[in-house]
Parts: sequence; C-alpha cells; structure tokens
Amino acid sequence: MFTRDLVIFDVESTGLDVSKHEIIQIAGIRLHKDTLAEVSRFTTYVKPTRWEEQMPAAMEVNKITFDKLEKAPQIAEALKEFETHFPPEEVMLTAYNAPFDTGFFRQSYIQQGRQAPYEYHTFDIWSLAYLYWSSVPHKNNPTKPIGFGLSDMAGLLKIPPAETYHEALADCEIEAEVLRKLLGKLEIRN
Repeated sequence: MFTRDLVIFDVESTGLDVSKHEIIQIAGIRLHKDTLAEVSRFTTYVKPTRWEEQMPAAMEVNKITFDKLEKAPQIAEALKEFETHFPPEEVMLTAYNAPFDTGFFRQSYIQQGRQAPYEYHTFDIWSLAYLYWSSVPHKNNPTKPIGFGLSDMAGLLKIPPAETYHEALADCEIEAEVLRKLLGKLEIRN
C-alpha cells in the first residue's frame, strides 16, 4: 500500500506560534506499510525552556501542567529518542493536520542546530478526511462540511472517542483508526 512504514505522530505544545511556543509532548505510532497494523509506539513529555511564554488557552486544551514536565527530557533528547524508535530512513511521517505538527517538529530541530532527518514530505490524513467528508451528507447542511477536527472525523466514522483528546498518544491512536477506516471507505487506485 505504501512504500515505507508510516509513523503517525502528534505533538502537544505550549501554544500555536512555532517561533515562541514549544513542544511539550511528542508521540508516535508506527504502522506497517502494507497492513497498517501497529508495529511500535513511543511517547514522552518534553521539558520546556520558556514555560512563561505558554498560551493559557492552549494549556487549557491539552491540560498538561508543569509538574508533568519538570523531570521530562529536554527537546534534544526527546528528538533523539523519537529517531531511535522511528529511524528516519524507514518511515514516512503522517499526521492529521500535518502542517501544525510538522511545523513544531521541524522548528525544534532548527532550534537544536540540526536539520530534521525525516523526509520533507509528510502524509496528511486530513486530506483523505476532506475527500471523504465532502462525499457524505451532514446533519445541519448536507452540502457543506461542518467541521474538520479529529474528533469530528472520528465521530463521523463511528470511532469511539478517546478518553482525552489533545493527549499526544491518544490522538495518534485515533488518527491511526481514522486512517484505516478512510482507506477502507475511499476507492484508492494505484
């Protein structure tokens, strides 16, 4: 199905601006390129260096407090652990709304004085979701999609909700199931 295994990854951050906010949690689930079965998983909190710049609205969403981060590794160590679990030459990064997660991920490498070792291109599950969403009727307005968030798509696909959205590993689990269901519903041609 794919030429490499996929790593569905998700980050939680202290805000929305990659130039001043930081990753505080990163997770990934590796899926086999042919079967989409889970191969491995990884998650870690990341100790921020600029906690005082956190955006209260973002922290309200992800519910991550500094006490969870105090003994966490710094971003450089977290990125190295991620690379160990998901060797860049073996995988393709995949996410739901990939530009957000990828932006923070790549900015973290830049701040470490490194180039991200992963392929520049990522697979965005949101694009498949849009194709599917635009092909099905909706309650409020059958001609216009009403939302594109991960929880919206999971609901449409009848995937049980995560205990907590905006917890990186839980979001990866939902994203993996959304991907599997979407590929099963859409006619994908070689």
